[in-house]
Amino acid sequence: MNNNPFEFKLLVKEGESIEKSVYKFLRKAVYSGYFQPGERLVEASLAERLNVSRTPLREAIKRLETEGLVKIIPNKGAAVLKSSPEEIEEMYFIAGVLEGLAAYLAVDNLSEADIDRIRGIELILEDGECQSDYERWLKLNNEFHNIFISACKKSLLIRLLNQRTGPLGRYWYLGCTSPGMIDSCIFAHKNILKAFSERDAEAARKAVEEHLFQVGRLMRRHMGRIFVV
Repeated sequence: MNNNPFEFKLLVKEGESIEKSVYKFLRKAVYSGYFQPGERLVEASLAERLNVSRTPLREAIKRLETEGLVKIIPNKGAAVLKSSPEEIEEMYFIAGVLEGLAAYLAVDNLSEADIDRIRGIELILEDGECQSDYERWLKLNNEFHNIFISACKKSLLIRLLNQRTGPLGRYWYLGCTSPGMIDSCIFAHKNILKAFSERDAEAARKAVEEHLFQVGRLMRRHMGRIFVV
């Protein structure tokens, strides 16, 4: 475990099962980078720290495995799934092609209000205070992308994108610390916004595709430095 600012404290909402609360808590811990790729999730230790029994904890970990966030090894327990830097880069390349297609298809469906929302989010993402709060920045960055992804109105493509990009989220908190990552994203977002504003579908596709290709390249270099695979 590390010095990530994630607060290790389980909160159970009224009417919510313990298993669901534990699942949501562990999922957030993985996505925030608190549990790093390759780190073991020791049931006995976690159950004691969270003050829960091992049964709901075990079920929560199984759910994380179905999402591709952890891997359960028989007789050894679970560990946060760890991909090689090359695999991470390749996943971003695949996501780039798919999301680029979504951007291309979204151009005719985006309203002026949608484009204004994208523009407003981008202005916040450029703010230094927002950039110092990784959790907020990532949430807004996801919203920026989800506006045009939803506007493509292709349910199968959206489902495929969710499958391809969902597991990548667990690396993003770490990716934010990569030199040049946020600046690269801001530059790319401006190109994407320009293409949408001009209703240029091909430019939108290229801008989104190159954006995620570059993220993949930066993530590969960064992960190669901080992890021994």
